Amino acid sequence: GSKASSSKEGAFAHETELAKKYEEEAAANPDNTLDESEQEAWEKIAEKFTHEQLKDPAYKAFMQRIKKEPQQVLRYAYEGKPLWFSSQQQLPPTEIPPCENCGGARVFEFQVMPTLIHLLKLDEVSKMEWGLLCVYTCKNHCERKEGEGCAYVKEYVYAQPENLV
Repeated sequence: GSKASSSKEGAFAHETELAKKYEEEAAANPDNTLDESEQEAWEKIAEKFTHEQLKDPAYKAFMQRIKKEPQQVLRYAYEGKPLWFSSQQQLPPTEIPPCENCGGARVFEFQVMPTLIHLLKLDEVSKMEWGLLCVYTCKNHCERKEGEGCAYVKEYVYAQPENLV
């Protein structure tokens, strides 16, 4: 009886504390909480995930991190590493193609989070299913030479699929 119930309460002490902190933050800063449509989107995302995905360490890390800022659509980390959505189909650094302009190495610069799909409120969301988009840019910050057309340099984008299990 009481030993099992106190052990059960102890098992959820961290979650209870997080919920309490969230409620305090929501009361102090209502603009920082999810509105009804954002909460709905978050719940739909959570419903999609299977038991297998919940075992994936990359997925767990991703969900823990985005719980802090669920409205986040971009994550910037120049020369950092992507926060992968899954352990599957991660882009190995050796497969990042060199800059098409100068031949130099490309580095991770930012990622577009799946939250953006919901915020765009598109009619055909099914055509935009991805876990995240990683953008790799030229480490040399090169620019096109004069007379070569547009001043922008083509960068590399890798889309990690959403449905990997």
